[in-house]
Amino acid sequence: MKETKAIIRVLSDYRALTREQVLRMFPKKNEIVQNIIGRLIKQKRIIYDEKTKMLSYGTELKEQPDINLIKAFWVLLDLYDTVEFHYPSQYPAQIAFFMDAKLYEIIKADYGKETVINHLLSLQSEGSPERIIMVDNEEQIAEITADNILCFCIVGDKGEIEYFKFE
Repeated sequence: MKETKAIIRVLSDYRALTREQVLRMFPKKNEIVQNIIGRLIKQKRIIYDEKTKMLSYGTELKEQPDINLIKAFWVLLDLYDTVEFHYPSQYPAQIAFFMDAKLYEIIKADYGKETVINHLLSLQSEGSPERIIMVDNEEQIAEITADNILCFCIVGDKGEIEYFKFE
């Protein structure tokens, strides 16, 4: 089943995601995906932590999940029906993805690290990807001056997202 392969792939790539995120990957197949998740848990191919509501591949939940990666995945899910391919990326990006044959990055700018983000992004060569920058608060937006910023956003703990257009 392609859903089973997709669940295993995304959990092996991202290590840990919320159950809700995995379900949102298949919006019209909720019951089927619930059954697949249950079967994979029973087979011990994935792990579910009832307390945190996190799914992981293998034993990853023994470690602290990457909260910034989980928040970036919420942003990815907002675009998921048009995303062609996605993967976890290297700092400062959390996730890189292709949409309309164009590369995008979701980047987390921690509060107080705006200068570091500006510097790292300025080092990237010509033709760098479009960027969605996750910030902790609106005040950070004026401090981030990198090129190719599509928009800024603040992601809440439960996946709620507030977007801000770059001006």
